[in-house]
Amino acid sequence: MDIGRDCLSNAGKQIFIDILFEFEGAIAFDNSEMGLLTSEIEPPVVIHMVPHTPWQQQNIPLPKAIQEVAREQVKAKLTNGMLECSHGPYTGLFSINKKNPSEFRFVNVVQLSNGIMIRNSPMLPTVDEFSEDFAGFPLTSSADYYSGFNQIRLDVLSM
Repeated sequence: MDIGRDCLSNAGKQIFIDILFEFEGAIAFDNSEMGLLTSEIEPPVVIHMVPHTPWQQQNIPLPKAIQEVAREQVKAKLTNGMLECSHGPYTGLFSINKKNPSEFRFVNVVQLSNGIMIRNSPMLPTVDEFSEDFAGFPLTSSADYYSGFNQIRLDVLSM
């Protein structure tokens, strides 16, 4: 870990290292260590929608060659708490390949959902807005942006 480069003294670097060790339980180094924020820290997000009739749409079928890998990814995300079982109406997933042929990413199909969501209603800040909070700080890291919004609960009204 490259700490501070030329902007911290050795004493400052040591203070930073001591703080990292003191609060290491709050830092997730991979998805298995990530948890959910409590409602006291960040209240559950409400997605504002116009009145509508819920629907279900067919998922785009996964190729047979990646079904076992997909099953393992879903199991891991269920175990880590990044996904939960649901029988809700708004479905629609497909996968896209990553550079490594054995890896892919799930993508939610949201075109229909975009039609019922109220534009410009209070939502989570974008990464740009979030990162503005760190402007002017002498030290930032990619750890500040690691999890995005995966750790914030969705309000029951939006499920």
